[in-house]
Amino acid sequence: MAALALINLSDFFALGVDPSQALPAKYNYALVLLSYLVAALGGYAFLQFATRIAELRDLGLRYGWLAIGAIAMGVRQIPISGA
Repeated sequence: MAALALINLSDFFALGVDPSQALPAKYNYALVLLSYLVAALGGYAFLQFATRIAELRDLGLRYGWLAIGAIAMGVRQIPISGA
């Protein structure tokens, strides 16, 4: 318990530093454009895939694809030690 009393907040924060210099506003515009295009393509692919799932007549296939998608979306939410 005595070790907890010795912890100071200044150990966890950078005091005396100009916050405007913490993240300098310098961007690689090619990478910004690339990230936008990847996100747009991913959104388009998702909408096409979701439309096809909604059009499935077989409920077993529909729920199977929805379950696989839900698992794929939630996999990174599971805490993994060392990650």
